[in-house]
Amino acid sequence: MELRPNLSNQQTITQNLPQAAGNVFPTIRQAELFVAGLDWGDVRLGFGSTASYLTNEFDLSGTFIGHYVGIAEQDGGFAFRQKGAALVPGGPGGKLVLSPDGAFGPAVGSVFNNFGGLGRDDRIRYDTPVWEGFQFSTSLVDGGSYDAALRMARNIGDFRVIAAVGAADATHRSHNPTANLGYAGVPAGFPGGASLGGTNANPSGPSLADVTPNGSRHFDGSFSVLHQSGLSLSMSGGIRDPRYRDPLGKPLSPNLFYTKLGYQYDFFPFGRTAVSVDFAKQDEVIFNGDTAKSYAVALVQNIDSTSTEVFASAAYQTLRRTLGGAFQPLMVAWTGARIRF
Repeated sequence: MELRPNLSNQQTITQNLPQAAGNVFPTIRQAELFVAGLDWGDVRLGFGSTASYLTNEFDLSGTFIGHYVGIAEQDGGFAFRQKGAALVPGGPGGKLVLSPDGAFGPAVGSVFNNFGGLGRDDRIRYDTPVWEGFQFSTSLVDGGSYDAALRMARNIGDFRVIAAVGAADATHRSHNPTANLGYAGVPAGFPGGASLGGTNANPSGPSLADVTPNGSRHFDGSFSVLHQSGLSLSMSGGIRDPRYRDPLGKPLSPNLFYTKLGYQYDFFPFGRTAVSVDFAKQDEVIFNGDTAKSYAVALVQNIDSTSTEVFASAAYQTLRRTLGGAFQPLMVAWTGARIRF
């Protein structure tokens, strides 16, 4: 289980109070029966990782905890701010309403998604035994969705190589865009928002669009190569074939491209240091014509004696939307530590 107070992807830029204690509760991560380690493979039944989960996150850079393909995990509740007044989709039925200069626009978590397959869910899953570094997995999810994945890990000369591909059919799941179309605040003219020419209501909590693979067929994959010198290259991406259109009735082609260049070395006697730069480009997650980009740097310092990773990262994020004017870029940074035990 996990305890979830003040999640980093659920904070807003105007928030000045912690979550109420009553909102902090244990969340199930894994609750299953399994038979594993036998010659014919593993079977898992219950709530846990589906076959396609995490196939997009293979990363040998050593900076995964500092920054990775899950862009929205860092600041998913923060909003892009309107750059100049513009008409934006916000009224009933996609009606255009005026959003003033500086208004809170789409949340980061509504334009970025790491395309992580079907996530964790109630399912029955089968994994084959590992053969020559390869393993095949498949699962059937409660409600009728299903997926499959192929994973690989090999040492090839001076290189360590890991890779995965995943495919899923989630058309059995309903796609539910939020009423405010993924805006962190409420667009002017929308019920509960500001009047025309006014300023948007400050978001007390992010309201995110449905950016899951629900209602679509989904394909994703990743690979990472680490040379013995400490240099690494990681890439991931994905595409979706949705059975729905955007809120204005236009077709969507959601896709993701991500790449990271990393280097790790024992600069200090107490633990390895890892640094990286990465880039992500994501198109049409909820609106036709959307392009979101992220440029980031990350640093992770290991302290072996206490099994601790100290991390820091900074990112520059942009959003271009063909309908709805321009948005100010975001510059975000975070730091923390993880202790393994």
